[in-house]
Amino acid sequence: MAEFNSTTFSPSPGQRSTYRRAINRLLHAPVPIKAQLLFSFLVVGSVIQALELLPETVFSNKNNPVNQYLVKLSWMWTLTFLIPTVLITAVDSSSIWEAAVGHFGRIFVGHNVWFGVTSLIDLLDNTLGECSEGTISSAKSCIRGGHEWSGFDISGHVFLLSYCIFVITEEAASLRPEVWREVGATGCQTWLSSVNRGVSNFIAGGLEMYALVLVLIWTVMIVATSLYFHTFLEKLLGCVVAVAIWKLTYGYIYGKSDYLPCQPRGSGSSSSSSSSSWHSRTARGQAEGDTTRKQQEERTPKRVRFDSRSDSLVRNSLQQTTS
Repeated sequence: MAEFNSTTFSPSPGQRSTYRRAINRLLHAPVPIKAQLLFSFLVVGSVIQALELLPETVFSNKNNPVNQYLVKLSWMWTLTFLIPTVLITAVDSSSIWEAAVGHFGRIFVGHNVWFGVTSLIDLLDNTLGECSEGTISSAKSCIRGGHEWSGFDISGHVFLLSYCIFVITEEAASLRPEVWREVGATGCQTWLSSVNRGVSNFIAGGLEMYALVLVLIWTVMIVATSLYFHTFLEKLLGCVVAVAIWKLTYGYIYGKSDYLPCQPRGSGSSSSSSSSSWHSRTARGQAEGDTTRKQQEERTPKRVRFDSRSDSLVRNSLQQTTS
């Protein structure tokens, strides 16, 4: 039986550089760029919705499995990424209080944002709206009773999914290899930078992939919401609220005092250079990929190619030599 060779299943340098470029562009793109894309999706989706260009699909049904088990539990799924990421990338602190406030404080704030804003949206809808059956004052009770509810319902789905995307983007910055490796080299330690390099690469890569899957699912569901539900203004306000809270917390609050949560390592939400640094990382990854492919081509032996005419000449000369 042939022996197992682990190198057979290891990705080549070219494959690794392609994967890193994809992660940088899809997951680590700065929040302002993602916000612009989401606004574009909302505009285009609302136009398609107004023109009624799409037929009914599984996404037009609020009871579809993706909406019931993923979107409505989107903050829970986001927490399954945030908690382990903060655990393994938070810099070791001199006290438990410093670690709790500095790093897990961000998760505490995010949890309260989720609960507070979604509750406020429901309150506004119940306060400003009315049911076709005048005796019912609750939107959920009105709809469950088969009646029509008319009001101004800010899209809680757009808000929550957008906010989850922004938070995942900020917290995933600490998983970039150049970030957590630099931590160990400068004397500070994280759990991720203190373990074996192969193990830490596997853990960081797995969490990055999980974060990317969540971001893609949340983005697809924002597009579905823009195509089938709410008015354009309701969806726009949901996204604006998410952007405003992200900017307030990661841009102006975190890291401003020892008594407030700190910024995630590698996060650049508050600096105007975050987009330019992302572009430079992407360009650097492209250049590294091109260099790797060029080196592979140089190491690959060149094959001599013959066309049909030269091949026949070679055969004739060989026949003459043997005769």
